[in-house]
Amino acid sequence: MAQQKIGPDRFDYTNSPFALGHQFLDAFIESGLNGPGFDKKDIMQQEKPTQIIILHAALERITWAHIPKKNHFLITLVKIKHEQDYNDRIGCVLDIVYPEIETLVQEIMSLTQPYTPEDVEDILIAAVNIAQLNLKHPHHAVTPGLIPGILKHLKKKRNQNCIPMAKPLLQQLKEPYAASFLYGGEKSLKALDNFLEDSESQDPKIKSLPKGGEHWAELLISQIDKLPKIWYKLLQHAPVANRNSPSTSWLKKAQKLIKDVDDKQFCKYVGNWLSELKRETKRLQDKNAHILKGFVWYCSLVSKPPLQAIGDAVEGGLKKTPQGLVCSKIAAACFYTLEQIGTMEALMQLIRLKMRIKSPWGLEQIQLVIDKLKDRHQMTEEQIQEIAVPQLSKLEYEIAGCRAQIVITGTQTSVQWFNTSGKTQKSVPVQVKKQHPQQLKDIKKVAKDTQTMLVAQKARLERLFLADISWSYSLWQERYLNQSLLSVLTKKLIWLFKKDKRHSCGIYHDGKIIDVNGKQIKWLDKETTVQLWHPIGFSSNEVLKWREFLEHKEIVQPFKQAHREVYIITDAEFTTDTYSNRFAAHIIKQHLLTTLCQQRNWQYDVLGSWDSGDAGVARLKLEKWNLTAEFMIHYSGDDSTSPAGVINYVSTDRVHFVGAEDYVRLCDVPAFIFSEVMRDIDLFVSISSIGNDPQWQDGDHYEYWESYSFGDLSESAAMRKDTLERLIPKLKIADVCSIEGKYLYVKGKIRHYKIHLGSGNILMAPNDQYLCIVQDVIKQRKQGNVFLPFAGDNRLALILSKAFMLAADDKIKDKTILAQIEVNYPHLVPNGT
Repeated sequence: MAQQKIGPDRFDYTNSPFALGHQFLDAFIESGLNGPGFDKKDIMQQEKPTQIIILHAALERITWAHIPKKNHFLITLVKIKHEQDYNDRIGCVLDIVYPEIETLVQEIMSLTQPYTPEDVEDILIAAVNIAQLNLKHPHHAVTPGLIPGILKHLKKKRNQNCIPMAKPLLQQLKEPYAASFLYGGEKSLKALDNFLEDSESQDPKIKSLPKGGEHWAELLISQIDKLPKIWYKLLQHAPVANRNSPSTSWLKKAQKLIKDVDDKQFCKYVGNWLSELKRETKRLQDKNAHILKGFVWYCSLVSKPPLQAIGDAVEGGLKKTPQGLVCSKIAAACFYTLEQIGTMEALMQLIRLKMRIKSPWGLEQIQLVIDKLKDRHQMTEEQIQEIAVPQLSKLEYEIAGCRAQIVITGTQTSVQWFNTSGKTQKSVPVQVKKQHPQQLKDIKKVAKDTQTMLVAQKARLERLFLADISWSYSLWQERYLNQSLLSVLTKKLIWLFKKDKRHSCGIYHDGKIIDVNGKQIKWLDKETTVQLWHPIGFSSNEVLKWREFLEHKEIVQPFKQAHREVYIITDAEFTTDTYSNRFAAHIIKQHLLTTLCQQRNWQYDVLGSWDSGDAGVARLKLEKWNLTAEFMIHYSGDDSTSPAGVINYVSTDRVHFVGAEDYVRLCDVPAFIFSEVMRDIDLFVSISSIGNDPQWQDGDHYEYWESYSFGDLSESAAMRKDTLERLIPKLKIADVCSIEGKYLYVKGKIRHYKIHLGSGNILMAPNDQYLCIVQDVIKQRKQGNVFLPFAGDNRLALILSKAFMLAADDKIKDKTILAQIEVNYPHLVPNGT
């Protein structure tokens, strides 16, 4: 009976054919456990046949290490010494030793070794076993150096007789290596893919085709044989330049090839292939990415490139998958190509992408190309954005005898269906669902894209307040009033018209521009200039007239304009001179602040547990005015953080404006700039303050919560009050509502209530008991159509919803609300739920 042989890692190699190799590994392991480091010098000095035996032994050990065993890690605890200070510590052999053995394998495999076919088979079987044992742990699936070493061996002419045996085993390694690309398997996978492909066929045509399994590749493969033979030459040349931009030699040959291709045919087919990239849900295979990248570069050489398809390819390439982006290389190639094309149409495509892409890297690259083309065309960013606005898509479709109509309400869209009899119906007709699923999908996409564009253009229009831009009357008509998409918004806005010494504010109505009195402004001509009207600087009487006009005509503005809050410098701010404390000392939710800053073009880096200091700053750059507005943010003293370490609650501090070198006096900031900046900050505070949270009553910072929930009104709340004072008399609950001071008072059937016009929080008479109503309950109730003269003030809509609910408090069925109302009034609360 053979003597039992067990290594220091508890591996039993008594019956192993590679016992000699294991003896070397025993010494290697002991050197690491008992000395300053793992010593592989002796192994690397052995003859190559001996090194191969050591390699097999190492793979045996690695395979064994990955087989699940009861108490496997517990029984391998030994004393190990630090490399530097030799202090004893307890460690796990498998965690420490086996990465060193894998490194040893990598080093042996990197050398040219005289492997036999049996060696190759055994090595690959071991690699497959290790990978299969780690399907749930892809970072352990790859043994470094194995695949490159074996492929290096198989590529040699004298060893090619091993390929038929090796291929099935190599195929089994593709999936685990693909899953482990984040952990070092990507290069091995690429090498494996290329080798398997090269061994499949020597036919140049077949070798030039992309691999299947991707939408765009399948489409290309199905169409290529119908195209002229020159297309195979394009395919063969496309992946030659494996770099970020094409080389001079690649471009030179590409130009010769493109001359023999029909432009229309190129745009049709390549355009379709590129557009298919939006359907991909996995990372592109490496070979396919190089081919498609070449075709993107070809687009820069044709007279009428498929720009829309190039844009689609950017969106597709920057889509997220579980393994990362679909293919950032394709997006980079598209950015290069759009820059090379350089036309206004290419620039418009970049602006479109800027509104649709979310990838930070993608947005950064888009902006870089926009800046280059902007300078080339000598245009400002605002001018570029104006001409890049797309036209409104078709809004009506006939399908299977039914009609679909995309309905636009403000910036929201919906699809209204009409059946074969022409009557409206809520759901999609059955015959459309069954017979025309793709057309149905396309209609929904048009509706969604239209809404996205309207929301983006609404935000751009509102930014015009800070841009202070004017246009000639004819240019304004072309780019704003009559532009099919923008006109949905611009015809509801008030504009300021000037000619010589004359000026008038007007709005589009019934086919003409009228003033606040309803009279047509007849002197508008090519000499007239137009800009977006801002209420600051105009009399309160004129502003009030515009508010009444909009309310009378029931015109809903896309954002507050006539009802816009105006902020002027206070006496306290004249005293502080260079800063304002108007919005200091609020406790706000940082995640909401971050979102609002992004929406309003402010820059803000969140405060987290990683910060050494406790201060942050939200900034708005006003480049045209050489100013930067800064809103100071501090740690609030609350230690709660998100799972990512972001501080949940922060406190606000002063606001100031920074010029080229120093703080600017507030009185020197243009009045409309000051007003708009302070309005943004009021928005930040009013939305993100913990004082708005109806469930915060028992939380920290109670004194602040109470003072904000029922304290003085800010400018935005004061505007809300002004609006409600005109709206309430028109509502069916007018008889039970009144406004006094900072509250909307509501007389319910059971109790009387007062709703704070700033926070929307509620107190109940007679003892000012707090009533908590969460927003989800409000959303479930339908109050009918209540006209509001502007979009965007969700707090106003919430207050009105609460007023309708409380006016009919005897019909409330929510138990949590009833339990609060019935205190001291149980006899008045209806029974049941």
